[in-house]
Amino acid sequence: MKYLSFNSRKSLEKEKLIFEEPFLLIILEHFQYFILIIAPIIFGLAFFYVQLYFQNPVLFPFSIVTLLLSFLITLFIFLQIKKTATFRKIKGKGNRKENMNLIESICNRNDWKILHTDNHSHVILIENLTLAYHNGRELFILCKDDKVYIKCLTYSIHDLKSPFHWNSQRKIENMFIEKIV
Repeated sequence: MKYLSFNSRKSLEKEKLIFEEPFLLIILEHFQYFILIIAPIIFGLAFFYVQLYFQNPVLFPFSIVTLLLSFLITLFIFLQIKKTATFRKIKGKGNRKENMNLIESICNRNDWKILHTDNHSHVILIENLTLAYHNGRELFILCKDDKVYIKCLTYSIHDLKSPFHWNSQRKIENMFIEKIV
């Protein structure tokens, strides 16, 4: 899990998730995202090129639709990857200390484990699945004055952030926001 390399001070300043990881891991993560983004375009272009080469009148319109669909899928994946770094910002009930105590009580009620805490942040383990469709889920919460910043991350293989669990992450964030507000 990435909570060990989480930099809460920089994340609070820039209002986005910042991890202090070795350069090689950052390169590997960006390479994974590049492959995820470029793969649909490559498959769409390959199918279009094959249909252009064979000049099949039946499959040529289908290849154009496939090419357009591959660009839409690429755009969707890019937007999902971009969403993994941004926080949701809400107004808490009181000051930072009250919000931190409220977060701790919510974690105790839901049997969630607080992995890391400091003056203005909590990292909470929501799920720790190793054989299912992901390798765990963490909730990052930062408090600054009366503002609360929330971001849920789901991890795939080798603790890389998965861009494909956005709906389930949003569901956890919404449930948490309902209890805070």
